[in-house]
Amino acid sequence: MKLKIFILVIGLLIGGEVFAQSSSAGANASATILSGISCTKDATNFTGGDLLFGTLIPSATAGTVTIAAQSEYSTSRTVTGGVTAVDYNSSNAYTKFGPVSFIITGEPGYAYSLTIPSNAISIVNGSNSMIVSNWTCSMNAGANSMPGTGTQSINIGAKLAVGASQVAGHYVGEFAVTVNY
Repeated sequence: MKLKIFILVIGLLIGGEVFAQSSSAGANASATILSGISCTKDATNFTGGDLLFGTLIPSATAGTVTIAAQSEYSTSRTVTGGVTAVDYNSSNAYTKFGPVSFIITGEPGYAYSLTIPSNAISIVNGSNSMIVSNWTCSMNAGANSMPGTGTQSINIGAKLAVGASQVAGHYVGEFAVTVNY
């Protein structure tokens, strides 16, 4: 009996077909690494890359000075109230005026956001200050698309509030522009 079972098992193993089924599929893993996006001050601009309101003469009446965010070499300045603007003189760097210029560099064709100041800042000279507000941009602040060159220039203007009898001196303050993918 043992011999019959053994022969039967051997016969099944040798003569019978055993079917096993398997299947596999391949897939890729991938990632795209973008070049970093950057925003740098364009120091080659007429204003040296900074927002310059120029040389101003106050009076007993307050006033404002507005720099338009126009083309890179714009010198568009509007003065109201009791402020007098000194004309540009190439021998005096403090008489320059114009918008700040930035160069944005990133991956061509990709969307990015541009954030300019929304709040006022103070520019100071010792304990004296003036307010810069009403920020404007030469392009859309918000959603943008990087052009095919991977480089884009922007300009930013603003309004300066000059107080009545503003104390003389050189006033300076900082602000930030942010770009993100």
